[in-house]
Amino acid sequence: MNLFQKHIVTILLIFVLSSIFVGQSFAEEGGTASIISPTHGTTVSGVVTIRGTAKHSALDKYEVFLKDGDNLLWVTTAFSVVENGNLARLDTRKFPKGMYQLVIRLVKADGNYQNFDGPIITIGDQSATDTHAAQVESAFLYSTPGKAIARLRNCTGQALTFDYNSFQDFRSSGELALDGKQSDDMCEYIDFALVPGKYHGTAKGLAEDDGFTYEFEAIDGSIYNITYNGSGAGLFELAIEPISGDTPSMHLPTQFYDDSVSSQLMPVTGNNTNVVMHHQPAYIALLVLVILVVGGMLSIIKQHPKKQ
Repeated sequence: MNLFQKHIVTILLIFVLSSIFVGQSFAEEGGTASIISPTHGTTVSGVVTIRGTAKHSALDKYEVFLKDGDNLLWVTTAFSVVENGNLARLDTRKFPKGMYQLVIRLVKADGNYQNFDGPIITIGDQSATDTHAAQVESAFLYSTPGKAIARLRNCTGQALTFDYNSFQDFRSSGELALDGKQSDDMCEYIDFALVPGKYHGTAKGLAEDDGFTYEFEAIDGSIYNITYNGSGAGLFELAIEPISGDTPSMHLPTQFYDDSVSSQLMPVTGNNTNVVMHHQPAYIALLVLVILVVGGMLSIIKQHPKKQ
């Protein structure tokens, strides 16, 4: 084997080993997700509670999808560890009849994620009672150590923009957009998580000249409703209130979280992924791979100079 071939073999070996390392980094840290209800083969209609487990030692959030062929149809996003508890409310009226597979996605703070395939279910015909029942919000809200969870609701008929910023370093910031209210019985909403601290920002309707400014203290483990009612609602144009939230069957203990490091930054998330990236071991491995590849190629060029 000549020197050129040795370089190629070395580069390929490094690439394979790095790929294996990156692929296994998630599983090695103990991510677990499963669905215990509904069970495989069940036919469902109306609003169904999905129960199961979604936990990881570095969990940012979990998402639930319906898998239709190669397509993943978003059901909900939540930011809490849940073990043998309520994961999501599935409103089957929002999806065509047919067979789907339930999928849980665990997303870590560094942006890596892993999908866990669950049971296959069938969405059947809707009864008259199901058809006329009120709509529901798909995500459960759980008190989560190291985070403050907020649900932003737009209860007006106009689109809303909402931004949030912190007075302190290493806290959350971002901007949200919500469509106007689509039905009489449910406001448009999105959930997001905050590093505990003091926040300020502006909520502004599309048809309004000026927005409504606010400040509030996001307390560790607390849950908040942020409701935008728009002009003409008096003191309740923009209301921020703490709520008790839902009660899962089990959480990991408080010391499981560490809110003293920047990796706990939690940006806003809904149907689209938006995560803070950090230099975790998988990314360091990729960086080393790039350096070695570049170095190997330069060595090859030196050994085989271009002929004039």
